[in-house]
Amino acid sequence: MKVLMGLGKLLTVAFWAVVAGNWLQPVAQPFADLLNFAGGFVLLLHILELRWFSARIKNTAAPFSARLQVLLFGVFHALTLPPAPVPAAAPAAEAATPVPVEPEVQAVADTADSQHTEAEPQQLALSIEPELEPKHA
Repeated sequence: MKVLMGLGKLLTVAFWAVVAGNWLQPVAQPFADLLNFAGGFVLLLHILELRWFSARIKNTAAPFSARLQVLLFGVFHALTLPPAPVPAAAPAAEAATPVPVEPEVQAVADTADSQHTEAEPQQLALSIEPELEPKHA
């Protein structure tokens, strides 16, 4: 896995070198515009990756350096970062405690549910029945 990530980083540096070289000495049209578009698109993806991997980046010893490397290498560096810490789960007693519901609200909810479930099978049956008589114009 380290070999693939290293090769990906090497190819990413080569891509950025080509994009930078295109800014200094543009290649023939329309390739110059395509390279500029590709460079902007990859930069946008790397900025999005900064957001997606922010929890992993915060978990590193040098978050500023990690951000720069994700901006340069993208996912090839982000996948080498340590996993984000898992938040502690809520105690089972708090999770199992039911939320009190006012009796009027519960009665309205029960009535709406019973009306809704009774109407569905009828509508479903009507929509499935085949048309037996042909329509004449």
